Amino acid sequence: MVPKPLYPEVKINWKLPAVNVDRPFNISPGTASFSSEAEPSSGKVYRYFAFIDSSKLAISMEKDGSIKKNLYNFTDPSQLWRIDNYGNFYALYNKKYGAYLGKSLKANKEKPDNNWHESAVYLVENDEHTYSIGYTRDNKQLDSADILRNLTLVTIPLVAWRNPSGKFVSIESNQGSLNFSDGETHGSTTIPKPEQLFLFVPHPDFSTKSVIIGQNEKFLEFNPSDSNKSSSFGFELKTPERLPFILFDYDQNIYPRGANFLASRLQQPSISKAAVPPPGKGTRVRVWKSDPSVKTIGIRELFLINTDIKSGPVDPWFETVSTAKPIAPDANGDFLLDFDNTPSQAPNESDNHTRFDVVHTFSTVRYTYDLLLGDLEYLDGNPPQLTRPWGNKRLQIFPHAGEDANAYYSREEGALKFFFTKRKDGTPIFLCRSLDVVAHEAGHSFLDILQPQWRSDGQTGGFHEAFGDLCSLFVLISMADIADLFVTLTKANLRDPNNFLSAVGEEFGDALFNNKGKGLRNLSNDLIGSKAQPEVHALSLVFSGFYYDVLVDVFALERNPAIKGDTDTLLDVATALRRALIIAIRVSSESSTKTKFQELATNLETAFETLSRRLGVNLSSWTEVVRKHAKARELSIAGLS
Repeated sequence: MVPKPLYPEVKINWKLPAVNVDRPFNISPGTASFSSEAEPSSGKVYRYFAFIDSSKLAISMEKDGSIKKNLYNFTDPSQLWRIDNYGNFYALYNKKYGAYLGKSLKANKEKPDNNWHESAVYLVENDEHTYSIGYTRDNKQLDSADILRNLTLVTIPLVAWRNPSGKFVSIESNQGSLNFSDGETHGSTTIPKPEQLFLFVPHPDFSTKSVIIGQNEKFLEFNPSDSNKSSSFGFELKTPERLPFILFDYDQNIYPRGANFLASRLQQPSISKAAVPPPGKGTRVRVWKSDPSVKTIGIRELFLINTDIKSGPVDPWFETVSTAKPIAPDANGDFLLDFDNTPSQAPNESDNHTRFDVVHTFSTVRYTYDLLLGDLEYLDGNPPQLTRPWGNKRLQIFPHAGEDANAYYSREEGALKFFFTKRKDGTPIFLCRSLDVVAHEAGHSFLDILQPQWRSDGQTGGFHEAFGDLCSLFVLISMADIADLFVTLTKANLRDPNNFLSAVGEEFGDALFNNKGKGLRNLSNDLIGSKAQPEVHALSLVFSGFYYDVLVDVFALERNPAIKGDTDTLLDVATALRRALIIAIRVSSESSTKTKFQELATNLETAFETLSRRLGVNLSSWTEVVRKHAKARELSIAGLS
């Protein structure tokens, strides 16, 4: 992303009133000169900036790429910086050397792709209305070199002229003659290169005059005595007699609101965070932390950080739809309901079970979203502003949507619906009681927010199903008590054949397949792309199995129980891998593609590089794990045969 010109046009012409000479600056496909014909050509105004301290020293880039301070000289392009706004961070691009200011005070040629890149910076306004340039590792506190603190931000206007062929006026030679050349392209936008931007400076002693300075630090001059009536950037202001030939009239005031107008409106969403509830606030609930068939887990308390859950339950994101009356929190703001140990009935379930189901289902959806929204805030440095694909309304949660062996998310209905089905003996299974199933459907709705065009078949649809299953894993493995229970029961063995982390929907799977807790699907599988069926649920096992392979190997790489407990390592690895997948999703193509699995795996490698810079650690070994398992799983051909 690059800044757009704030004031779109400026026109110049050379005048000598004493002899009634008027020569507007004109451009055509072949020339750029002052002539007596036609209207003056419009030049677009772009903004660069200078950063100056109280001693009038400006931040400059040296020829060797180092960043230093030199006496401020607005004609020196090494002191002029383009501010590229990437939404949640900035990049400072030097006009003279065509490189970015790096965090290590060295030039960097690479443009940033995330807010931890070497070229990504923050601009923070200080109390005294100066600015500091820096970076952050935690999105809360700015780290800044001494020379980049407490700087005055000065707006510098630059003008570029573009001919009908789309080429920009450029300085062609050491003599400063003018020609045309192509600009630089960013997506569908073309902007002038630094050498195609000319410094536009109203002269302090002449109210209607300006001077134009080129990249070579020389002034534009029109010499009417030249038989060719040529113009060039060759004057160094050493001969006062030629001063009139570098003064040009202009018919638009590009300082209508003062030189620092743009600086005063730099959006700084970067170093901020959502309001954090103080200790003692939030909401406690009781939920099935797996489902009723997993007796080792059962019903446990869960803490939600949210303080805006009202009777229903309802909050700004979600509302429940049920036959039960709205459920109010207790005096402490909690929903600590009990679940009676009585047989379930369907369709006429008891009020006690119905009320518990409502709170459990709402709370699981809420926790899933809290987890993923927190990842976005961690990655972006801001509470995310998201568009709800189901419309500007709450997503409705139906814990008891009727009888069917199914649960689903519907964008069109703006709903998450969970049904009940019956075992062979006629006893009901309520799918809303499965944390796995609820997190899966919540995951579908969240992925629809991140990538609304991914509702499809093939690998893209398969990933939608895989992401739903992985959300079950994300939720379970983010809870310290469940992670610790897993480590204890399996002795930290992620390949334990009976582990509850890899099994998705144990109760439902056992009813359908009589597989004794292996789940509706299992992440710890050996399905490869060439053997996968094209149906999206079957196909999903290739990617979810690949991701679980990565989790297993990365946990093994990072595990060292002598210095860090296995539970803590598992929590940390799972968090990093989850955030890496979020990055991979966000940078992937918006459209449905036949090879979405491999695309995401490749983007996981990029995500590890991003996290490496953020965490200050080397994750290259994780990248090798991804490559190994992407190849072994045959991601690129899954479902294509």
